[in-house]
Amino acid sequence: MTTTLDMATIQRGARVRGSPFFNSTVKLVGVEIGGDALELNMIAWPVSTNGTAAGRITSAVYSPRLEKNIGYAMVPIELSTIGSSFGVATPNGDRQATVVEKPFVDPKKAVPKS
Repeated sequence: MTTTLDMATIQRGARVRGSPFFNSTVKLVGVEIGGDALELNMIAWPVSTNGTAAGRITSAVYSPRLEKNIGYAMVPIELSTIGSSFGVATPNGDRQATVVEKPFVDPKKAVPKS
């Protein structure tokens, strides 16, 4: 018997320990990517550290409000600490990315809501 699983089922399972889809070796992190402004990217760009493949950028874009390139990356737990940095191979050449707090805007919730 073949079972077809939709992406939502897999994503829910990835958050539940004991699920066959649970993977505790990687983490989704927010990153700032150096260099000139990026166009919206939804294609995985490889991430490397010390010349070794280490993960991927899942999405990236230039934020006019923050005046920097921001994105998300799936990286090993060892690289998920705030301030960790690694290389990113973009179509426009290699760039440096640094892990930052999420959300990108007001992570400490210092701006009051009106």
